[in-house]
Amino acid sequence: MASVKIGKRSLRAAVVCLLLLGLFALILFGVSRFQHRQVVPEQMQIVPDEAGQKLYYGGKTYRLKSNLESILLIGLDKDSSYEAFAEYLNKEQNDFLLLVVLDKQENTCTALPLNRDTMTTVWQLDVNGAPSTNRIEQLCLAHTYGSGGDESCENTVRAVENLLFGQTIDHYAALSMDAVPILADLVGGVPVTIDTDMTAVDPRLIEGETVTLEGELALSYVRARQIVSDGTNQSRMARQEQFLRAAWEAWMEKTASGDAVELGTDALVSLGERLRSDCTVQKLSRFLERTEQCDLTVLPAPAGEAKISEESIAEFYVDDDALEQTVLKLFYREEIS
Repeated sequence: MASVKIGKRSLRAAVVCLLLLGLFALILFGVSRFQHRQVVPEQMQIVPDEAGQKLYYGGKTYRLKSNLESILLIGLDKDSSYEAFAEYLNKEQNDFLLLVVLDKQENTCTALPLNRDTMTTVWQLDVNGAPSTNRIEQLCLAHTYGSGGDESCENTVRAVENLLFGQTIDHYAALSMDAVPILADLVGGVPVTIDTDMTAVDPRLIEGETVTLEGELALSYVRARQIVSDGTNQSRMARQEQFLRAAWEAWMEKTASGDAVELGTDALVSLGERLRSDCTVQKLSRFLERTEQCDLTVLPAPAGEAKISEESIAEFYVDDDALEQTVLKLFYREEIS
């Protein structure tokens, strides 16, 4: 699997940048440490048949949807406190996770944000980049195994697939969070209203004020966590959603004059190696085109309980019942007899 390569200045190149900003914003516009998570809950009975996979749950029958295509959008950030103690580890964590599922048969698009602190099975990779052992830890750590390239992105996909009881994810697209200042500056700044006191992060982030986020200030706004509000990742996810909505609106206003191709290509060139995907430019373009034509549903992030471990690590324990309902909505349809 290879990174998206930067080629000639073209419409296709612009669409790639639009895909990442557009999908993120358009869609949001919303135990023991070594215990392996059960792939399918006992109350979910899956039976293969000639017409496809059937699932029995809660006294009802569901069938796996056909003609689905999915992509995991990943925002990456480096954690300076994480020590990579081997050459096949890295310091880059999953900071933002959004699963997008396109139902080409029903012409619908469904998005699911995921909490980076979710405790789930994460695989450790050997020196060849292959899964070896696994343990229960934060979902954000899945990317730290491997070089930080394709195998690390694939390991994140593997962890999310397992979290969702073995459902298949077709593609990924990852963007480093240090691309936020670049995108913010390209659209001329992102205006947001500060809904909580963030002066501890930056004295300009005063509660109730509308601030145009540019450069490093934009990155501080979406990255800050421990010293803001309740310090949870749920609060930061809401702030990231607000930023993405505003960034998309700023992008649309900026490109209303007809220079979308030039601006998009400039963004792609500026992003450089910060962008990584297993998709070709053409495939990303087609995916974006389909999502723009679909009815859109944004599911809430799976419910659960946030805790602080004895090691002062933020942990989020997802409610399995809520997660099962989410999986049903994303991947199955009820059979009506």
